[in-house]
Amino acid sequence: MQPSKPTPSDIDAEPLEDAPVSVWWYGVICFLGLLLTLFVLVLFSVITEITPPKGSIVVGLPFSIYFANWRFIRKYRRVLVSEELMWFAVSCGVAFYVCDEPFALVARILSDSEGSIQKVATIFVAVLVDFSIVGAIVYGTVPWISKRIRDASA
Repeated sequence: MQPSKPTPSDIDAEPLEDAPVSVWWYGVICFLGLLLTLFVLVLFSVITEITPPKGSIVVGLPFSIYFANWRFIRKYRRVLVSEELMWFAVSCGVAFYVCDEPFALVARILSDSEGSIQKVATIFVAVLVDFSIVGAIVYGTVPWISKRIRDASA
């Protein structure tokens, strides 16, 4: 008689419980939240005829990050592990950069008022600033808020 194969109920799933999962979808959720912020800012500008100050999208960034994080917690019933937190920060950073910088950078790059080295430096500084803002929010607040959300829902 051959030994039987283990059934799925025989396999201990606990070691896989905290295994990192892909968090790029949560970066997409952050991006959609930022697009919603842009839409609201444009709508506000059209209705009131007041141009929002440059960088106003940063107001929606924490809400987008926290909403994406909340969705992760609801699905997996745990906080982000360190590897997931890093990729979450990167994906939210990309989302923020895409929503915040392109038009200003394209206008600056196409202008003839600066040399190519200054244009490259501008792009580098813009990436650095955008990712540092996102990194500060993600690493500074998301673990703390995640634990509070998880404890409140338990």
